[in-house]
Amino acid sequence: MVDDWKRQLDALHAALVRRDDPVAWVTEADAVTASRRYPNPALRGPVFGVAAQDPAVGPGWRVLLPVTDGMPQQSRDALNSHLWFKAKDDTDDPAVRRELLAAVAVLEREPVNEIEVLGVRYRVVRGDEFARSGEDGLEPPRPTDREPADRTWGVPSKEPSPDVAFAIDPDQDDGLIAGATKLGMRDFAYTGSRYPAAVRADSQRA
Repeated sequence: MVDDWKRQLDALHAALVRRDDPVAWVTEADAVTASRRYPNPALRGPVFGVAAQDPAVGPGWRVLLPVTDGMPQQSRDALNSHLWFKAKDDTDDPAVRRELLAAVAVLEREPVNEIEVLGVRYRVVRGDEFARSGEDGLEPPRPTDREPADRTWGVPSKEPSPDVAFAIDPDQDDGLIAGATKLGMRDFAYTGSRYPAAVRADSQRA
């Protein structure tokens, strides 16, 4: 196991060297500094969204609806609306419309977490949000963090969520420290007594 994570980190480092990207190097150095000053994960809790596995796009899962909901039923309701509008606006084929509306009916009756429609699998997915903390509290923004496209305190812009179309690939890493963070979180699980036993068991399996 130790050799495994060392090999993965070596591969990430080699990829960074091959890129020869000064901006990436500065970003990675900033992340290293932050990880030392703020070494402890502070759990915020779960968020939910919807992913789809569409053979026409590829074999993997991609995020369809942003993973931002506080409860899984919100994601089921969002999927219900997504399929309903597909039936209303995206097809003139009565058979296609019937299948889409049949899935809508299932989602209205049952709290299902996965459903297949027209060869596409839809699944409610979950992530766990966390931040880093240290002696002086939660980690603040880093100098190399990307600025939002719309820097306003007013009504947020309508730009699409970065979640949408994101490929859920356990082997994909966005950098050396991102990969190290993921490896470091492999053994993380809910342990506090305030979490129900079933939640703790599911967290251990995950």
